[in-house]
This record gives sequence, C-alpha cells and structure tokens, in this order.
Amino acid sequence: MISKRKKAAGLRSTAYFQVKKMNVELVKNALKAQAIGTKASISSLTELSVATCGTILNELVAAGEVIEMEPDGPNGGRPAKQYKYNADFGCAVCLLVKTEGDIHSIRYSIVNLVSETVKETILELEHIDVDAIDRLIEQLVGENGNVQAIGIGIPGVVHHGVVGVCDVPDLAGKSLGPYFEEKKRSVSHH
Repeated sequence: MISKRKKAAGLRSTAYFQVKKMNVELVKNALKAQAIGTKASISSLTELSVATCGTILNELVAAGEVIEMEPDGPNGGRPAKQYKYNADFGCAVCLLVKTEGDIHSIRYSIVNLVSETVKETILELEHIDVDAIDRLIEQLVGENGNVQAIGIGIPGVVHHGVVGVCDVPDLAGKSLGPYFEEKKRSVSHH
C-alpha cells in the first residue's frame, strides 16, 4: 500500500511537471509570436519571471529548438541576448488522400513548426490502400528530420479511427487510426 506521504509527493511531482510543461509552451508561443525576443520581452508577454524565462530559454537553446542570436546593439548598457524560435527544429507531415474518377492521388505537405509549408507535392498512384499510405509516410519521415505530427485527411467518414464510407474503396472498413497509433507505439518503444 502506498503511504499518504508518498502519494502526496507523487502528486506534487506530477503537478510540477505539468506546470513546467505549460510554462515551456508559453515561452515557445511568445517567441513564435514576436519572431525575435529577449528574456525581458518574453517575460512581459508570458507574465513569467525573467529568471524562469531564462531557465526555459537555456533548455530550449541546448535542445536546438531555440536559437540564440547576436545581442542587440549598444544602448547604454550591456546588450540583451536575443532569441529566435527554430521553425525547422521539427515538422508535421500532412496527407490528403482522394480519388476522383479513376485518378487516385495523395497530396502531401511538409509544414515547419510555425505552420509554413516547406514542401508540397501531389502524387498520382495506380492504387491507394493502407500499405501505400504507410510506405509514403515512412519515406517522408526518413527524408524529413524530427517529424512531430502526422495528419491524414480522407474524403469520407471516420469513426474511432475506422474508415467508413469513403471515396477510396480500399480504405473503407480499415482501422487506419489504430493501425498508425500502434505502429507509432511499437517504434517509440524500440
């Protein structure tokens, strides 16, 4: 049986990490909103202390998610360090699968972390099924570093990850969502 003291310590620890995660997101969003910022400007936007912003920025710089820029020009005192969000730290892969007449296509976009489209292509395929989508995703993940999200749009009805009525016949009835979620889980555990 877990003692009340250990349980309380576990809850405090969980709460700490949740607050820290929220603070990190606040700092990242503030930096994305202003393109280039200083600890003071980010502190002002987020209402976090300058020290907290500095600690979070140092962690993000060490991870490569934020870039430390040259200090601002002289203004009478020591110039403040400037920071910029690294939009190319990661990306999202977006697929739109469709069939019109006899033409099967997948439009895909690679989008950076500030929602700028880096690449966009339309592939016409003879046949689209789960394996074709899987192969394309594997190719795109291999070609693009640090894929953080994958979205798949399908012209049809999807309920709990299972494709129902759909313009792409070989996807109807397939558990597309659960298939890719399980695949992600098995890859992340290796």
